[in-house]
Amino acid sequence: MRNATMIMVSLGAAALLGCDPANDRVPKADNSPQPQADASAHDRTNALQKLSQQLNELDAKMADLKNRAQRAGDEAKAEWEARRPQLEAQREAAASKLQELKQSGKETWEQVRTKTEAAFAELEKGFKEAWSKLKE
Repeated sequence: MRNATMIMVSLGAAALLGCDPANDRVPKADNSPQPQADASAHDRTNALQKLSQQLNELDAKMADLKNRAQRAGDEAKAEWEARRPQLEAQREAAASKLQELKQSGKETWEQVRTKTEAAFAELEKGFKEAWSKLKE
């Protein structure tokens, strides 16, 4: 009986001394990695901020183009007036897609984001074309 008690005490001591919680490979509750949902929420926020900022920059470009066209010659003014409705329609489409993106759920986020970025790219292309015509 005394030998059994000694064996039990020895095994208990070995178990206590052999366990080093600092070296455990199992993550602790307070050190667990961020859930994927948090990362995607962060990505969504960043994407929305980036696109909103881009829309504001494009609005400023549009105002600049309008001012330059007004100061330019008759040909440049006519070119601006011909392109303006298309640019305004593209701007409204991009703003609409941005609003749709803000309201999209997890299931449709990537698909709507792709369409929104395409609308912004098309708007940017339209500005570049209008700018190059105005500079001529």
